[in-house]
Amino acid sequence: PQHGEVEKNVNRMQACAKNLTTTWEAYWPFLVCMESNYEAQGLDATAACASKASLSNDKLQACYAGTDGDAAQQTEAQATVDHPGTPYVTVNG
Repeated sequence: PQHGEVEKNVNRMQACAKNLTTTWEAYWPFLVCMESNYEAQGLDATAACASKASLSNDKLQACYAGTDGDAAQQTEAQATVDHPGTPYVTVNG
């Protein structure tokens, strides 16, 4: 498969962070931190990245483990532009 288990899990946590914030500026530090630590730590970076981004790790974990995480992933999937393959880039679209 194109995406492995670690990527799937990190993407779900990042979707939760996006869901728990109101602006991209609020979740961006979390996203950057998680991506910076992706290879070495995967989901184990969540608590430190949440702290760095002033997000609640407890709320992130609750979202990730529950139906809010399902909904967050569904929202991201529906926002993804149909594309024939990867890589695929859109600008302002």
